[in-house]
Amino acid sequence: MEKYCLLFIINFSLLIILGCGKPQDAAVPRREAFYRIDQYPAQYNRHLETPLELSTNACARFDLERKDDGSYWATVTYPRYRARIYYTFTPLADRDATALVENRLERMHLDLGNASDLRTEEYLNPNGVNIWTVYAPHAFTTPVKFLAMDTNWMVSGTAFLEKATNADSVAPVIEVLTRDVRYSLLNLGN
Repeated sequence: MEKYCLLFIINFSLLIILGCGKPQDAAVPRREAFYRIDQYPAQYNRHLETPLELSTNACARFDLERKDDGSYWATVTYPRYRARIYYTFTPLADRDATALVENRLERMHLDLGNASDLRTEEYLNPNGVNIWTVYAPHAFTTPVKFLAMDTNWMVSGTAFLEKATNADSVAPVIEVLTRDVRYSLLNLGN
């Protein structure tokens, strides 16, 4: 009996030693990693030349164009992301503001296909500007649409991605565009 116990202990010890040891150069599976786009920092420039003061990301390029009808078109370009945020400043003089807002809100929802994952925010910023924002995380080309209005101006716009492929690759870009749109709207006004 002792012989069998000794044999069992020796076999069990060998099994443990051989099963737990491994050479240093043995292959170890690793997670697959993908390139992640570096995010632009949350640093902003103020633009006083727009009808309502506008803050945009300091790393993005800002272009402003005045139209014959008195409106302004601002484009904020993010070269690294191949993305842009478009702002249209429309004067409200002699226009029915309520009808304009209803029309723009309807267009925003129609453009996004009335998707079930839309998130809408409505608030008043500290400068007294009414804000409406629609976030569509799965609308890769236009994930953020917005509308803002004070007593004299209506600002509408969208974030636009030139080449969106899938959620994993554009998630960091959408995160930055959403952050920057939110910041610019929160600080919009005089």
